[in-house]
Amino acid sequence: MGNHQPPSALEGLGSMVTSLLAAAVMGQAAAQPTDLSRVFTKGETFRYQVRTELIIERKFPAFGEQTAVPESQGLEFTSSLEIKEVKGGGFATAIYRRPFMTLVLGETAAEPERRQRINTNFNLQMDISPINEVTALKDLNPPARPARPGGGSMNQLNVMMPQEDPRASIGAFVEQFAGALYQFAFGVSSIDDGIDLSPKLPYEPVVVGEMWKRTVGFAPQRSGTGGRVENRRFDIEFTYAGPVQRNGRTMLLVNGLLKVDGDVAGFINQDAGRGAADTGIREFPLKMESKIAFYLEPKTRHTVEADVTTQGSMRLVVTQTATPLMEEKFSGSLRMRRLANPTPSGRRGN
Repeated sequence: MGNHQPPSALEGLGSMVTSLLAAAVMGQAAAQPTDLSRVFTKGETFRYQVRTELIIERKFPAFGEQTAVPESQGLEFTSSLEIKEVKGGGFATAIYRRPFMTLVLGETAAEPERRQRINTNFNLQMDISPINEVTALKDLNPPARPARPGGGSMNQLNVMMPQEDPRASIGAFVEQFAGALYQFAFGVSSIDDGIDLSPKLPYEPVVVGEMWKRTVGFAPQRSGTGGRVENRRFDIEFTYAGPVQRNGRTMLLVNGLLKVDGDVAGFINQDAGRGAADTGIREFPLKMESKIAFYLEPKTRHTVEADVTTQGSMRLVVTQTATPLMEEKFSGSLRMRRLANPTPSGRRGN
């Protein structure tokens, strides 16, 4: 049987202590905070390609529609951010350009896919901080904008009801409030909150699992149980998920979560200073949840890719009938990737 002896209790205790010390060292290494601030370099240019799709399923049960026909809309654009100067504190002065966007209307039973060019002509000088906050903005090529047409009252549903087919008007009314959510799903809610200038990064280094928030808009929400409905901010909640492998490269993953859950009816009625009996709007719940994944370059923390999935719903109920006037579900997907920059030699660079 040989001279092999079982380990003594003291040897076993020594092995346990060694394992615990190794685990503690590894734990400390894993918990080391990571600085996610962007590092800008004068003369570099970031080019991003954004592709989105939004599928809307809307029906009007009060008009006998029990089945929603899905409609697809997409948005495509390429933008660039050219770093002109790097200043104190890591801030940069940059030129942001987005010449145009392409609206893609999906194929229907009546028509093939249609593509419409929308000239945006964005040519903006901006100061941008290492945490992706735009601190100054100047339009270098101000477009000639027509005067904003006068908007009608938000309380028009009682007038709409007797019309022959008011569904188009109801849809337009709904989109006054859902429009901001659609824009977020398309990644174009605003220049400074756009997907190509995201994510908003934390003020201090963070460890894996740490969270921070940034406000990206406002939506009607109830303040406490039975409280007033107010136009309150809604935030993206970011979480640092640590290094991951993405397409054969090591990236830093930042996840984002946005939730909106409010009843617009209470906000409209309060804003009008009337009750539901006067406005005709009894319920208008609106919900949306977006999940976002940002993949950052480890050394500079520039965004290389981003993926967004969105789910939402809304329902409009008026006082004239218990059957919902309108019901809608929508889902969206967005993909952004950084493009290589053309070089003078014709080769492709980063």
